[in-house]
Parts: sequence; C-alpha cells; structure tokens
Amino acid sequence: MHSSHEGPVICRSSLFVTIWVAGKIRTTQKKTKTKTKTDHCLKNTVATFIAKVGGDPIPNVKWMKGKWRQLNQGGRIIIQQRGDEAKLEIKDTTKTDSGMYKCVAFNQHGEIERSVNLQVEERKQEVVEEDVRGKLKRYTQNLHKLIPTKKKEDEEQTIDILELLKNVDPKEYEKYARMYGITDFRGLLQAFELLKQTREEESHRLVRYIATTASFLLRFSISCVLKPEKKGWPFWPSIFCLDHVPVTLIRDIENQTVLTDEDAIFECEIKINYPEIKLSWYKGTQKLDSSDKYEIKIEGDRHILKIRNCQLEDQGNYRIVCGPHIASARLTVIGKCILNYTAREAQRGQNNIYGKERRDTITVLSLAEGDPYFTGKLQDYTAVEKDEVILQCEISKADAPVKWMKDGKPITPSKNVVIKADGKKRILILKKALKKDIGQYTCDCGTDQTSANLNIEAAPRIKTGDQNLVVDVGKPLTMTVPYDAYPRAEAEWLKGEESLPTTTVDTTTDCTTFKIYEAKKSDKGRYKVVLRNKHGQAEAFINVEVIDVPGPVRNLEVTEIYDGEVGLAWQEPESDGGSKIIGYVVERRDIKRKTWIVATDHAENCEYTVTGLQKGGVEYLFRVSARNRVGTGEPVETERPVEAKSKFGEQKFGATLTWEAPEYDGGSPITGYIIELRNRASIKWEPTMTTGADELSAVLTDVVENEEYFFRVRAQNMVGVGKPSHPTRAVKIMDPIERPSPPINLDHSDQTKTSVQLTWEPPLEDGGSPILGYIIERREEGTDKWIRCNPKLVPVTGLKAGSSYYYRVSAENAAGVSDPAEAIGPLTAEDPFGKLYVKLLAGLTVKAGTKIELPAKITGKPEPQITWTKAEKILRPDDRITIETKPDHSTVTITDSKRSDSGTYIIEAVNSKITNESCLLTWNPPRDDGGSKITNYILEKRATDSEIWHKLSSTIKDTSFRATNLTPHKEYVFRVSAENMYGIGEPAQCNPIIAKYAFG
Repeated sequence: MHSSHEGPVICRSSLFVTIWVAGKIRTTQKKTKTKTKTDHCLKNTVATFIAKVGGDPIPNVKWMKGKWRQLNQGGRIIIQQRGDEAKLEIKDTTKTDSGMYKCVAFNQHGEIERSVNLQVEERKQEVVEEDVRGKLKRYTQNLHKLIPTKKKEDEEQTIDILELLKNVDPKEYEKYARMYGITDFRGLLQAFELLKQTREEESHRLVRYIATTASFLLRFSISCVLKPEKKGWPFWPSIFCLDHVPVTLIRDIENQTVLTDEDAIFECEIKINYPEIKLSWYKGTQKLDSSDKYEIKIEGDRHILKIRNCQLEDQGNYRIVCGPHIASARLTVIGKCILNYTAREAQRGQNNIYGKERRDTITVLSLAEGDPYFTGKLQDYTAVEKDEVILQCEISKADAPVKWMKDGKPITPSKNVVIKADGKKRILILKKALKKDIGQYTCDCGTDQTSANLNIEAAPRIKTGDQNLVVDVGKPLTMTVPYDAYPRAEAEWLKGEESLPTTTVDTTTDCTTFKIYEAKKSDKGRYKVVLRNKHGQAEAFINVEVIDVPGPVRNLEVTEIYDGEVGLAWQEPESDGGSKIIGYVVERRDIKRKTWIVATDHAENCEYTVTGLQKGGVEYLFRVSARNRVGTGEPVETERPVEAKSKFGEQKFGATLTWEAPEYDGGSPITGYIIELRNRASIKWEPTMTTGADELSAVLTDVVENEEYFFRVRAQNMVGVGKPSHPTRAVKIMDPIERPSPPINLDHSDQTKTSVQLTWEPPLEDGGSPILGYIIERREEGTDKWIRCNPKLVPVTGLKAGSSYYYRVSAENAAGVSDPAEAIGPLTAEDPFGKLYVKLLAGLTVKAGTKIELPAKITGKPEPQITWTKAEKILRPDDRITIETKPDHSTVTITDSKRSDSGTYIIEAVNSKITNESCLLTWNPPRDDGGSKITNYILEKRATDSEIWHKLSSTIKDTSFRATNLTPHKEYVFRVSAENMYGIGEPAQCNPIIAKYAFG
C-alpha cells in the first residue's frame, strides 16, 4: 500500500440493544453460547463504536472497558447519545486501548449489556496512494486464478473460489479456503464483501452495512431478537452473529384515525433476512394475538394488524417489534355523530364522509365539518397527596369551549381548582391534590370527549386514636388498626421495643391486624404498629389488658365449731385478676376421702359457715378460692383438720363434756372445775361433778334417757369459784344421731310440658340413721312459695305448660329432714323437641397402630341425626373406621391408627320439630367468633315464593328459636347470622321446610 493513504481509520461496531418492558425486567441475563467477537484496528487511528438502543422509555447508555472501568468524556474519548443511537470514539489508538468494551443500556425497568473486543495492531506495511476499490478489484482478479486440482493425472480444472463460497455456510469459509491453498483469509473476506456490494449496486437493492475507509474491512453486528420465555413479557434476549442486517425496512406503520364501530388497519412492509426473527404486534405493553378482536396476517413482506369494531377504549399506541426494529403509531377513535341532511344537501357534498341514500334523506355517520375534536387525549395521572396536579389535553380548534367533569359531575373553578386554555391546549390544575380528588376526569367539547383517571398516593394515616383492649386469659384477641395510604403500607408490630413475628400479622389495603390465639398474662402491655410506604410512615398504639382469674385468698382460718357446723373466715386476695371478684367457692373434704365437695360457689363475703357436717368421728379439711368473670382462682386450704362437734359431746346414757381453761386465772392458779346441769323443765342449776385442774373433759352419767339438759362449767382457785361459762344448747340424752346432709348431684331429664324427671344421689352423711325417704319441692318462677311434690323417684307431674319452675330435694331420717340440696332451675315446662345435648371427650393421644375410640353422649327428642366430620370432610365407615350410633350415644372406632388420623373430630346432632304454624330451629355456634365474643344471633325467614327476607329477632342469645305465626302448608327458608362487637357475620341458611305436621 502507498503512504499517501495514511490517515484515521474508523473501526465501527453496530450494537443493537432492545429493551422492551411490561412489568419488571429481570436484571440477570440469560447466558448464550455466542462468543464475543474481536475487531481489529491499527495504532494511531480512531476507533468508533455505535450502539442502537431501544426501550420504553428510551434507555440511557454507559460505556465500560473490562468489567469495572467506566469510560467518561474527555481527552481522547468522546461519548455521545442522540435518541436511540449512542457512540463511543477513541482517538489516536494505542496498544493499551486493546480489550473488551461493553455498552450497558438501562432504564427504570432494568438493564442489558453487549460487548465487543478491540485489538489495536501495529502497522505492517505502508499504504500506497491508490484507489481502494481498484486495489480490491486487482486482488479479486488474482483470486480468480486457476487453482490446480487433481481431476486426472494429465488434466487440470479451473475453480472460481468466489462462486464456490457463494453457496457455502459462512462458518465454513476458512475450511474451504485452506482446502484450496488460500492462506490470506482476511483478504478473501474483503474481496467477497466487495463482490457482494458490486452486485447489490447493480440490482439497485438497498443493503445496510458499515465499511471502513482504510485498507481493511471490519463488519460486526449483534441483533437482540426478542423471544417470549413462555407467555407475555418479559422477553429474554438471544444473540445472533449476522452477516447482513437482521431486517430491511421498506415501509413503516402510520397513525390511524377511525370512527367508532369501524375497523382500523395498521400495515408495514419489512423484509426479514433471518428466519429466527419474528414480527410481533403490541398495544402498549400487551402482546397481541389473533382473536375475535384482532386479525394478524402476513402477505409476503407485508405485515397487517386489523382491529375490528373500534371503540374509544381501543385508542392508544400500537407498536411493532421486529428484531432490532421498533416502531409505534397511534390509533384515534372518534365518536359518531348522527346528523340528517336532505338529499339536496347531500348532493352538494356537505360534510359527509360516509352516506347512505334513504328516500329523501342521507344519514351522515361522521362529525360535521369544523366540529372540534380532541387531538391529544388526557393521560392517567398518579400524584402524591398535597402535590400539584396538571391534567392537559389538546383540541382541534383553539376557540372551542370545553367542559370539565369529575365522575360525571361538572367542575367549577375554586381556590384549589384552576381551569385555563392555552391555544389548543385545555388545562385543569389542582393546586393541592387530596384523597377526595381521586376519580375520573373528563374534558368534553360537545362533539368529543377524553377521560383519564387520577390517583393520589399518600403516606400512611391512622384512622383511629390509641386503643385500650381487654381480653380474658385463654381467649383469642385480634388487634385491628385501620389506615389510609397509597400505595399499600407495610406494617411492623412491636411490643415495647421488640418486633413481633409476622406469622399472625395480616395487612390489607385499608387495615392491619395482629392476632393472639390464646391470650396469656405475659401478653399484657403496650403494643405499637408502624405503617410505612415510600411516602412516609405512621404509628399507632394499643394498650392490652389481660384479665386472669383472681389470686389466692389470704389468712384462711377456722373461727367457730358447732355440732355439724364449722365457721370459716379469710381476707380478699391481693390480685383480683383485673376483674371484680363476684364470689368465693368454699369446699370441704373428709380426710379419709380424696374428693372435694362444694359447700357453696357464691359466698358473697369473706366468711362462711359450712353446715351439714357429721358431728364427731369425722375430720374435715376446708379450702376457699376467689371467683371473677374469667373463672376461679387457686384455692387455699386450712392447715389442720377439725371435727364438726361442740365442746360438749353426748351419748346414750350420759354426756361427754369438753372445755378450755379460762384466759385469766384471777391471779391464783386454777385448782379445779365444777360442772353444773339444768333439766329443760327446771330453772335450777345443780352441780353434778368436779374435776381436777388438769382435766378439761368429763363424762356425766347421772342423766336420764330422752330428757333434755343444759350444761355449764365453773373454774375455781384458792380464792373461790368463778363465773359459769355460757350454757350449751339443750342436749337430748339419746343415741347420737342427727339429720342427714343434703342430697347431692340434683339433675333433671325428660322435660315435657306437664312433667320433669329429677334425679339425685344420696347424702354423703346419713346422720347416723338410715334415710327414710326424700322430699321433693317445686317453686314457680316469680313466687317464693315451695310446694311439696311426690317424694318418690318418679316424674314430677301437675306442671303448667309454658311455666318455669325451680326444684329442690331434701333427705329425711329418724332425726328429721335435712337441709335441701341447692335448687336447680328455672326449667320451662315444655316438650323437649329441638333440645340437643352433645358431650365429646376433650382430647386423646394414642400410639400409632393402636385402636382409637371416640365416644360421644347425645340426648335429644326427637332422636337426632348424627354426623361425624374430620377436617371439614364427612367421616364415613370403611375397612378401618366404624361408626356405631345408638340412642343417647355414638362412637367412632379406628383400628390400626396412623399419624394421618391425627386432627379434630366433630360430631353434629340435628333434630327439629315442625307444626302447621311453628318451627323450632337450632344451630351450632360459629367455629370462629372473629376474635370477639358472640353477643347475639339474628334470625330471618323468607317464603320460597318471595325474594323478601323478614327479620324474626335480632336479640337471640341461645342457639335455638321457635318461629311462630307461619302459614300452614307454606314453604319457608330460614337463615341465621352471628353478631359480635365488630358487626354481623355471613348468614347460614337451612334447606326449605313446609309448615305442616309430620303426620297429617
């Protein structure tokens, strides 16, 4: 080469980078097997890299050398970016400029990069002053020389290597060149490029390529072709090394304007040079496929998108993505205005686009000439609370009046709202956007309108003040904090300064909750919730008080002892558990037995006298516990057992007396005691026995059987005899028997409207004499009169239907009638239909492989239908499970148990009674009370031939209700809802029933 051609050499690399976004773009890039290509340039030349980028929005570009060094403008480096084209120039290249260069394109949705290696080489020969084309032409002619090949020993064949390479895969060029003895592979490629260029110029075809102005040609292009990973976005880039540009654009898509109900057609003409590249259509970020709405077809190089039956919502940007080429066009849909013109006016061609003659009129389906329409539409807007909001659109006529509306209501200017026009622009300004400004805004010019949605983002704002909540130990508690925020806030719950686990936190768009499933005393305290989003944060506090059972009573002691009675006294507990004490539970126990018997569970004061005890021969312990609305606290026992007998005992032919020494001896030691008695029929006290000073008991035998006596004791010292003690009550000299204690465990069953069955157990103490019988009494509610009933163990009869009664039972022996057992009631005299009682054991733990038995006691009339469920699935018998249901009980038996048998088993019993005019309804409480106690139930009815629900009651406390005043033989549907302090739950509805007797 000649030195006269020495000058700057431009090394160009065409880097096509496409970033298209719908949602989030993954920042990690799928690895490909494409090898980074190396470009060469000479020392002291200019190396230029050009990158074509695309995205929405157009990404920014940074250039890197190697992995870490970012290149900046200055010195020999020039960096430029204009729209979707970025350029890097390195002047006066040196050997140290060799290395890998990366173009990194990024926008708010992610980033992608492409790289190329640059090799700066020393000059090997001088460049002579000669036309490059001529030099290459001569080189091409040299390549057309005859290349000898062995056809026969005496023959030679001429091969045109360029014609041969035309039909060879470019990857095989070097292989074929070496096969035919060509070692200047670079020169061969230059000649082949020149040949292709010449042929393309002759056929007037447009081929896009980049050439150097030096003595060599360097071409390298990377096309990022978007391919869907599965469905929709995001797309992964695949890299192809191409010899030609990926696509050739002949005609691009253009904006379209159509009327409503018409079809819109977008069309472009693109020659796709590689089968790997496909053309895709999008509306915004949504990829379009052929459907009833869209028709996509290809006719040669023509690509067509047809949008059928266009409506206003079809307006927007439609785009094509074809390899590195991305283009978009806008579809505008104009609402139709129906105007009538006479045939004569129509003939004049006045203002019609589409017409259809119909007698003497033409219906014009278009806007009248000169009618304004919107050329620039309103765009959806998202603002931060209290920021200024500007909504803007553009109309075809500068003087056209418009009307602004929010959610269909006119907007009037105010201190915060400004409406103005600027040429063809129409502007609405909200100086300080608030939450109440959220909505749809419309600009209407009479013949056209445009709408957009305004959304206001705001920092969290708590909608309540500090809360004070109270929960019982063992009960669930849900703490709820309502708030306003956009976007939705993230919630952090704390107790003190310690963060709480998120497993029981639930945060929605308008509230956050923290749930405690079983409250403990340790859950008491001050809770804080912090709500955060990108605009700020807010805090709320909740004080939680956990109500527990009371603490133990203090200083329990025995204060008095009488025959069959013991007096107790104590002090209130130090802690009432957070709730007022409503009573005390007093219990007794014979030290020879393990069972505690309740003497009373509603002692109102801190003292109580336990009655009905056996007089002598039995020692008792007593215990007392405090009770509040949550439950009963820990009991406190007396320290020593005591006998319930007076200091003066009695026996058949005598009396045993005991006493204690006086508290004061008068200043002289006691020398003895004098015992005196008095017959009940006399007023004279007579001395009957004396004892020594150390004797504090005596047995008197000088008494007569069946006579009654009073006894007293005097102490004496050297000075004389002191005052007598208080006398005993009258004591009858007879066998030591007493009245029995009250019967126990009084209960009822088989209640009807005329009778009730009562059952009880014999008294714990018979008083030393056999029980002769029992006395049964009843008292009607609202009266104080007890009426004696049949004392035998038979149903109590003679009841008045619908009335409520209390019942009590007393035992009788030779000594008399006992105190009555604690009364039960009130019990309503009515047939027991609809009443169900189900009792199932609380829990069971078994070893795998053993048999499981789950017995349940059920009572009710009529006989209820039984259903067993586990995990909300009905339990049915199989080879391992048997279900045995008989009157009054049902048992599930599981043989060869497995771990999968663990869980909660539920038994449901259902019965009902229906008459011509009434229906008894029963239901089970909801399994989830919503974290708050159920306060009442709401029952409604609806005739099946009506859609109107009628409320029967909204204050039902129980889980049963009798619906009355029904129309005979009419079909009804009933539903019931549970209500707590936070509101009414979803109703449960029964199957339709007919108001008629089951038999006739």
